[in-house]
Amino acid sequence: MWLSSNGSMRKYQALTDDEGELSTICPEVKYTATYYRCHTLNEPDFIIYATPPGLTVSTRKAFIVKLKASGVSVNFDYEFSLGKQKAAREKAVYDRIENRQNYLSTDEAEILEAYRQLTNKGKADLIKRMEALLNEQGRDVNNA
Repeated sequence: MWLSSNGSMRKYQALTDDEGELSTICPEVKYTATYYRCHTLNEPDFIIYATPPGLTVSTRKAFIVKLKASGVSVNFDYEFSLGKQKAAREKAVYDRIENRQNYLSTDEAEILEAYRQLTNKGKADLIKRMEALLNEQGRDVNNA
């Protein structure tokens, strides 16, 4: 679970079953107590909080001071939003595809054109499905 360090008190969360992802995992959705029940069959074995669960607007600044004193050097003024995060991910994928577009086969170019015509929800659903297929095959989604 993440909590924004500036602006409104927004809580975010993400699921992982790989401890190695903890240092690079990013928030996926806004926090909700029912997220685990909706996205997994079982309750999680454990939950890791990136912020104390009882952190409030009045204690947030003191917590950030402690983080800075302990050596945390992230940009606490960064304005995070799920929309911007998703747009940046999609742009990175699109840029990777565009850089390779001259080398696409006819079938690959056809798939790319079909992808471009999808709605944002359709693109997100397709990406999730492809990640699931890659995970089933035991391939690293980030290097696919």
